Amino acid sequence: MLLDKPERLIPFGVVLSLLYVLANNASEVAAFFASAVLLLMTGGIAYWTYCRAKRRAGRQRLEAQLIELIDRHENALVSYYHQCRRKDLFGNCDESRWHDCIDLFLKSQLVPDEADFRTWRQSAIGRWAAQVVAEATAEKVALYRTTNPLTRVDASSLTPLEYERHCADLLRVEGWKIQETPATRDGGADFVAEKEKVRLVVQCKRYSQPVGNKAVQEVTAAVRLYGGNVACVVAPTGFTKQAQQEATGLSVHLLHHSMLAAFAEKLAA
Repeated sequence: MLLDKPERLIPFGVVLSLLYVLANNASEVAAFFASAVLLLMTGGIAYWTYCRAKRRAGRQRLEAQLIELIDRHENALVSYYHQCRRKDLFGNCDESRWHDCIDLFLKSQLVPDEADFRTWRQSAIGRWAAQVVAEATAEKVALYRTTNPLTRVDASSLTPLEYERHCADLLRVEGWKIQETPATRDGGADFVAEKEKVRLVVQCKRYSQPVGNKAVQEVTAAVRLYGGNVACVVAPTGFTKQAQQEATGLSVHLLHHSMLAAFAEKLAA
């Protein structure tokens, strides 16, 4: 069949020629292939090292960005941490709502597009970022409990009046002068804390549900009434979305009581 079509003999002849050369230069060919393999391995290792260093640098930049964002939004994160972690009847901690809050934080701060966020969140870097937020927030909560033992008090065991006094004590031990307001007709404030040039107007809400926007409006009015320059609402159960939106517009700070002392100290620094 090859003789019937002479053009097929050309590649066949080339192959035979190569086989003849390889057979007569086996040592040189082996050395060539060994050098080629070594070169490929060296190049592959160098490329792998470069990619690894690039990924590490990218992760370090993202970690620095995350820490900055966590510090900026620590009041909200700590509040969500306490509000959204609940124990079931068997004593198991249900953190599903807390994980949803972490996703909300990451989406709003890093990857706003819904489709892009879903893909990114399922990636290794997305899972790692969520872990960084969870661990950093837990560390902040633990630090506040260590530096101020009063934050360990179980707020659910306190009456509304006891809760107000507890919040005032959190600041009093840090050197703040506390001015209590009348038990009735308090004008939207439970007490005023003063230190340096800061007059912090505080309203405390010991509710079993998230606090609504009415408290935000009340403490805003109380700032003018008591000559304050900063206002906050403190609650153990978090705040509704409407309250959060209104607080942003009115520059009212919404806090979990475990954050109160640290927040106030930053104001007075």
